[in-house]
Amino acid sequence: MNTFKYSGIANNKTIGLSAGKTGKGKCIVLTKTNAKSINKPVKAVSTIPLKFQKKRSAKVLNNLVGTLKYRADLASAAQARFNRLHEATYARGSKPQSNRRGKVASHSFGKRSSFKFGKTVASA
Repeated sequence: MNTFKYSGIANNKTIGLSAGKTGKGKCIVLTKTNAKSINKPVKAVSTIPLKFQKKRSAKVLNNLVGTLKYRADLASAAQARFNRLHEATYARGSKPQSNRRGKVASHSFGKRSSFKFGKTVASA
């Protein structure tokens, strides 16, 4: 969106949401600039990892952006982007399969057969 409202060059206070990683796993990272230290690049940008549940992270985001009057005009756009990033980052089915062990697991993996009541039946 190439408008004055969303421009990071025209506004001193900017907000960014991106998918990132922490030491333990993946999370969504909120990046915001401090308007007072805009000439000091190291102090100008602060990152906040949103690694909680979806409702709690959304509340933190709403408090930082909208309620504390940082950039209340970007609150709805930031919430929409957070929802899209959360669905992409924590998609259903993205978890690895559990380690199944035992007799059933040895028959269900590796071979194209199904295990039923102690007998191995080959499937085509």
